[in-house]
Amino acid sequence: MTDSSGSVPADVGDRQAIENILGRPSSQTWPTGALAPGSRVTVVRDPDWDGPWQAEFPGTIDATGAPEPNEHVQALSDELLY
Repeated sequence: MTDSSGSVPADVGDRQAIENILGRPSSQTWPTGALAPGSRVTVVRDPDWDGPWQAEFPGTIDATGAPEPNEHVQALSDELLY
């Protein structure tokens, strides 16, 4: 996606805002096996714990930052954060 006002990708501002919150640059190296940008997904509530999503909703993977390994103790093996 590009901003119609110029040649700067529209997600650059979003990426910079996220990096500011995280306090570090976001990776742009897409992991092998990760869902590709543009993939349509349904985000679902995990039946094994009460969070973080309380309802299912549709979404689209964007290219703001590459998925990163989920290092939470309850994460599944090879689970990625998008």
